[in-house]
Amino acid sequence: MSASRNRHIVISLDFGTTYSGAAWAMADSPHEHYLVNQWPGKPPSSLNGLTSEKVPTEIAFEYNESGPTCFWGSEIPESMPRHQWIKLALDPTQKGPALHLSSVDHRGAPPPYHALPEDLVTNYLHCIHDHLMRVLESKIGAAFGAMTWEYVVTVPAIWTDAAKAKTNSCAQKAGLGKISSTRMISEPEAAAIHALQSSNPRALSVGDAIVLCDAGGGTVDLITFSIIELKPRLRLKEEAPGSGALCGSTFLNHRFQEFLKKKLSSDPGWGRDTLEEALQRFETVAKRTFDGDLGTEFTIPVPGICDNEDLGVYRGKIKISGRDMESIFHPILKQVLNLVEGQIGTSSERVSAVFLVGGFGQSPYLRKFIQERISPDIEVIQVVNGWTAVVRGALIKVVSEIAPSLETISVESRIARKHYGFVITLPFDPTYHDHRKK
Repeated sequence: MSASRNRHIVISLDFGTTYSGAAWAMADSPHEHYLVNQWPGKPPSSLNGLTSEKVPTEIAFEYNESGPTCFWGSEIPESMPRHQWIKLALDPTQKGPALHLSSVDHRGAPPPYHALPEDLVTNYLHCIHDHLMRVLESKIGAAFGAMTWEYVVTVPAIWTDAAKAKTNSCAQKAGLGKISSTRMISEPEAAAIHALQSSNPRALSVGDAIVLCDAGGGTVDLITFSIIELKPRLRLKEEAPGSGALCGSTFLNHRFQEFLKKKLSSDPGWGRDTLEEALQRFETVAKRTFDGDLGTEFTIPVPGICDNEDLGVYRGKIKISGRDMESIFHPILKQVLNLVEGQIGTSSERVSAVFLVGGFGQSPYLRKFIQERISPDIEVIQVVNGWTAVVRGALIKVVSEIAPSLETISVESRIARKHYGFVITLPFDPTYHDHRKK
């Protein structure tokens, strides 16, 4: 490896629908990977405001006489309207359930009338890039100024070439690098690389296929690989084109909100504060721990609602039954199951496992729901560090190309997403051509 490559840094960026994450590694220490867990907080621009594996994919602006002030991620004040789901505007061809952002989060701001959706993405990527440069400088010191760096950015498997081109253009404008130097990898492929490295591949055999299901906040992405070699290097073949849909865990929040409105909105004490606290408890506790047990009960705060025996409200709290939770989850889980079954049905090889990654992928009910409805011969596995599997796998892929000695996974062949042909016209030859086609 040349001296210049020794002074090189690879940064992987998982630009997600609801949360984004980053990781980095130095070319001269390819085995040492670092996940960024320092994010700006309040006041803005502080380096250590929040410790988390990811940061919200949100951006907001405050306008005054001197011009707009930008806030992003976790530094946005609680009550400030913010732009959410900005990533999805890059590929308007993707259709999902009707969902108005304000119905999920009342703080959601409408699309700006004075700017293109790509401008919001560029602004967000610029903010996260500036922050990552500051983080790297604080970790490496003065030597960082003389080092080179490159990004690998993850994108959904179902995105069009136009959407990928827009992402690349936004990344370049945001300062991540020239279009030719910014790498891209599909999110489920990156997650598969992490999943197979963090799991025990000895349970898999040559010819086995695995489905990788990346279930996040907004989208669910899938891809299927078969194993063509285990040693000396794990080599994979794509068995089905990536698939996916807008059926992530944010849609559970939406369904819970509609459930609560239907049940309590007629009460005179119903208001925004009631919904905020209820959604907070659902998001942090109920949604993440519900495992499908119909005997489970969750206590949800509903401030402002008076005691009401008919509604089940007592001392500002309401109990949500396991059956209610099942009714909230079921339509979304059914969509995810259909995607998984579609990948299993497309594969020409025997599928032996389904790997779940992403924040929604850690749901115990999602795993149970899928396992109970597919073949018992297929094991459903929740991957270690599943929430950050995409950013970890993307980093592994690029670093292994810089340091060939690093043991990793290679994808040998892929399924073509498009087919090209030519329409030609030939003179009719009665000695050769079918008379009916004259």
